[in-house]
Amino acid sequence: MGYKASKEGVYEIMTYQSQLIKGPFKGIWDATPKPNTPPESFDDMVNFFCRKGRIQSRPKLVTFTAPPDGKVVREAITFADGNGEYHTLILTDRSAYYVEGAGTYTRLTLPLAGLKKRGTHTGGSSATVMTDSAAAFIADDLIGYTVYNITDGSSGVITDNDTTTITVAALSGGTGDTWETNDEYKIDILDGTGLPYAIAPMNGRIYFCNGSHVLMYVDGNDTVLVAGDAPFACRFLSANAFHLLAFYTTEPVPGEVGSTNYPIRARYSKVGDPNDWTALTSGLNDLVEVPDSITGATTLGRNTFIARTNGWTMMAPTGVSTAPFTFEQYNYAPKGIGNRFAYSLATYGNTAIFVSADDIYRLDGASMSPIGGNCKKKIFEQLAQASGDQVRGFIIPRMGIAYDFLSYWLSIPGVNYSWVYNLEENSWTKFYSSAGRLTCLANIALE
Repeated sequence: MGYKASKEGVYEIMTYQSQLIKGPFKGIWDATPKPNTPPESFDDMVNFFCRKGRIQSRPKLVTFTAPPDGKVVREAITFADGNGEYHTLILTDRSAYYVEGAGTYTRLTLPLAGLKKRGTHTGGSSATVMTDSAAAFIADDLIGYTVYNITDGSSGVITDNDTTTITVAALSGGTGDTWETNDEYKIDILDGTGLPYAIAPMNGRIYFCNGSHVLMYVDGNDTVLVAGDAPFACRFLSANAFHLLAFYTTEPVPGEVGSTNYPIRARYSKVGDPNDWTALTSGLNDLVEVPDSITGATTLGRNTFIARTNGWTMMAPTGVSTAPFTFEQYNYAPKGIGNRFAYSLATYGNTAIFVSADDIYRLDGASMSPIGGNCKKKIFEQLAQASGDQVRGFIIPRMGIAYDFLSYWLSIPGVNYSWVYNLEENSWTKFYSSAGRLTCLANIALE
């Protein structure tokens, strides 16, 4: 509304016509100050997506019950086993499950050889209650899990526990079926570093590890298996040229005598056999020429790109059995473009996205393109406030059967917002959940 002077000196009231704003909408825009921002952009936008040029609310998400262990869900993936049967694997901070239907969980049996040594019995001889004076259990937190007496060979289901003791109904299967001083024990849980899991599908199986335990896999049966003679735990996984690839290893696994971290180590399995890590065509390579640590890996096309804090190394197959891969610095490494937040790296098809120290980048195997663009300032302000967990990145192709939405989600703990990048329209919006940070985001099947 405005005023206009007439010839007679009388002021007339007039109205201004508002500008019509229409799509295609550009999402959140923070690159230029108002009034220089495009009229199709927004100062902020939460739980609405710019999709197909329109503003749309997110679709209703499928909900299912929380896992029985009450722990954080770290990974979820649907895969087909060797018989073509589909399964949905859920990995929490403690357990591995298959989930079906309306959220029916089946906890998978963990392999004894893959469990960490927890400590020793410090109580008296012929005891029926295991005591570990150095332990710091949470009272009643272990009820229902199995404790193994490694020295005696017996085991039993835990019926009670406090901060230093574990009680079972009865030990069985061992030489004495009691606890003797200095008996070593294990518990069938997966807790450890609290890091997200690396996962890699191969040969109708899902291999997984988070640096806390030996490399394991599931194949559709209700038992988790150790990956053959794998002598290590690892933080990152990929696959290339029929080799399973493992990065940032711990050898031997945590809890064993002499356990050592190798933050620049890359391992590759025997060709065609991800359970053989010692035969011809398997091997390892330490990236001794780089000053930083491995922070992820992704295979795009025929090459595997090993992310580091300040650069990248390209791992290319050779076809030579005695030296299956070559390792060379990717051409962007001198510029210091690396994967600053290890678990921000996400891959879908031949596209990977990650957060570097200066921007968010899209890698297609041939080049890197900055995509933070119009929202980089706001995103990095929130990244600086991240706390309590790992910054996570996910790429999903859709949100429901009829809602195709190829998007990268960057979830920031502490501030508990996820920034969502539409890969097809190059626009950013934000997502908020009452549950807080996203620790897992995936398209899964519940049959």
